[in-house]
Amino acid sequence: MDNRFEEFDRIMREEPGFIKEMGIELIEIKEGYARGRILLSQKHNNPMGTVHGGLIFGLADTIGGRAAMSYGDKVVTLNANICYLNAAASTSYIEAEATEVKNGKTTAIYDVMIRTAEGVEVAKVVLSYFKVG
Repeated sequence: MDNRFEEFDRIMREEPGFIKEMGIELIEIKEGYARGRILLSQKHNNPMGTVHGGLIFGLADTIGGRAAMSYGDKVVTLNANICYLNAAASTSYIEAEATEVKNGKTTAIYDVMIRTAEGVEVAKVVLSYFKVG
């Protein structure tokens, strides 16, 4: 892992804010790709006892953004589309895998699949990012 990737990992583990508070972990990153997860607890559930949809989206956006920044650019989310496929219930973690669709001059597009520890597909997310420098 080069210094750029180590810095991503450090930020996710140490900087205060949503990423740290929700327990989002970076597992793997390389150019155009990232994988991460959240170890789940009761605080991540909605009133129905399944993982909250906002948390699922937050994981997808965070890991997709890390993949988009893997080339050294800073990005902000421009657009997103999420399709919830199955509830995430009775699982120890959810995992996000972000793969590159396009890495353009000013924008990047990533597909992110969210799965449970058992491999159940929870959500499919397509995210567009704007490169800010």
